[in-house]
Amino acid sequence: MSFLLSCGLCAADSLTLVPLDINDKLLTLLAGKDDPVPAGHLRFIGSFNEQSFSIPSLSNITVKTSSCSQIPLKIEESSLIGEFGSTVSLWLSFDVPSDEFSQDKPLTIEWGKDVSALNSKVKSIKVDIARANSYRTFTWRKKNDNSSFATIEVIADSGADYYFLWYLLPIAVISAVLAIRKALCQKKGESANSKI
Repeated sequence: MSFLLSCGLCAADSLTLVPLDINDKLLTLLAGKDDPVPAGHLRFIGSFNEQSFSIPSLSNITVKTSSCSQIPLKIEESSLIGEFGSTVSLWLSFDVPSDEFSQDKPLTIEWGKDVSALNSKVKSIKVDIARANSYRTFTWRKKNDNSSFATIEVIADSGADYYFLWYLLPIAVISAVLAIRKALCQKKGESANSKI
């Protein structure tokens, strides 16, 4: 018990990971070939950009099981966002034995200068659609925080060219209808005032 307690105290910052099922949009976006998920494991894939997250080196972040064993991370090169010489956002993946976590045995993400992990950079992180049930994504919460949470997923497609401009058409139509309606209401108001 003292080992578990001391393990939790040495990390600079930490949050509890909350597993989530991967939705179809994320599966489609990440579809491709990658190393196969080992038998009896789940592969977690997600982005991490907690407000206080900032690390000088990619070895300064890790995921730990409830028994404090470190899980090596794969970090996507193209996802790295830096600020003032530190990384503040990244996409990562890691494999966990299916029986290594549960509500009673949560996973923890830890980061800071005191953390030293053997992580690796990869060109891309992909999902084998044929084995979609072996993949999960995640969100996070403070330790011992049992409050409800919600996530908003924003998926940007860099290969969209100018097709995204079609999204402006409904906005333009709604704006035009509202402007016409406002003008008509003002005319009715003016004609009612002139009759008085």
